[in-house]
Amino acid sequence: MKKIWIFNHYAVPPGYRGESRHFQFARILRDRGYEPVIFSSSFLHGTETDLLDGLEADSVMRVYEGIPFVHVRTRRYKGNGADRIRGMADYYRMVKRAAKDMEPPYAIYASSPHPLALLAAIKLARRFSVRCVCEVRDLWPESFVAYGMLDARSPVLKVLYAAEHYLYRACDALVFTMPNGAAYLAERGWTDVDPAKAASVNNGIDVASFDALANAPSPYARKIAASPGFSLAYCGTVADTHPLLPLIKAVEQLCQEGACDVSLHVFGDGDQKDELERYCKDHAVGAVRFEGAVDHDLVPSIMHAADANVISVAPSDLSRFGISWLKLPECLAAGKPILMTSEFPHNPVIDEECGVQADGTVDDMKRKIQRLCSLDAVAYRRMCGNARRAAQSYDMRVLASKLERVIEGK
Repeated sequence: MKKIWIFNHYAVPPGYRGESRHFQFARILRDRGYEPVIFSSSFLHGTETDLLDGLEADSVMRVYEGIPFVHVRTRRYKGNGADRIRGMADYYRMVKRAAKDMEPPYAIYASSPHPLALLAAIKLARRFSVRCVCEVRDLWPESFVAYGMLDARSPVLKVLYAAEHYLYRACDALVFTMPNGAAYLAERGWTDVDPAKAASVNNGIDVASFDALANAPSPYARKIAASPGFSLAYCGTVADTHPLLPLIKAVEQLCQEGACDVSLHVFGDGDQKDELERYCKDHAVGAVRFEGAVDHDLVPSIMHAADANVISVAPSDLSRFGISWLKLPECLAAGKPILMTSEFPHNPVIDEECGVQADGTVDDMKRKIQRLCSLDAVAYRRMCGNARRAAQSYDMRVLASKLERVIEGK
């Protein structure tokens, strides 16, 4: 069997909340005759859990549902301070140390969110003379500029761009989760990075598993189904990066004007939740209900029960390279129309005719909600069917086939 090493600092085994993309890929690749091994941090991001607690070893291999994980020791941290950065350096050192005495792999597939995982993969791939695939899920340092974290003229930025350029040149293949990553290479003017070695493997879901959860009994789904009028559901973080106030005002005004009978159910938590709840209380917005955070396994049944689902993401300059949010394939798989609260280029919701997008203003959101509310049965079913068809291209098995071709250099 062909052994594939998968590097992801933040990958988590089943039973823990966190990134499951590479575990899902590993299971599919195993079924296709590969032998995947996932190298992850022992300290689970956003928790207090260290899987090496009580052990003196720098790493340990454990098998979960037939998939081996090598957990390498990295330091604990909270937030995004210096200790988190030092933890990235720990991962780089410890992955190389753990790999030193292991049987060489057939290929190494490394995924950012930080570049040191990619650098470790490149160094080890050269040592073993094997193929190296580097996956880019976050366009650093471009994202630092887009979100105002670094000035475009910063000398630090030049160093980071140079490091990124090196990684892209040094690997054998590039995978971008965003659809138009190759356009980023052209925009940077990196003509020495062959665009032919760049592929897109978006974020996705297991559609069959989603469907099983969507049809499972759920008190929240029953609550939405019992609500009068047209129901909108939002499942996600309640924060500035996912602005909901214009949507709430649109629902408020539509109800006041009697333009359409609509309700909004908000599932999630975040630093804006209390403020938005106060707004609804102060303005007597009874059509908006904050349901709080729920287990992720309940999200499919909630989305399936709603008449339409909401995706709210603040616009960013990075969206010119396409959309790779996990929320999109979930909403598509729910098989209901989608309301996007902001405009994005290269938008599958519009391209596949399975929803509408507003320009971020309250007035346009009102118009788009009214459009959804006024769909006749035929048009509504067509939009639902379009969403389900579009979801198939985000199924993990389809995406794994793309990844397999990249690993094999085909």
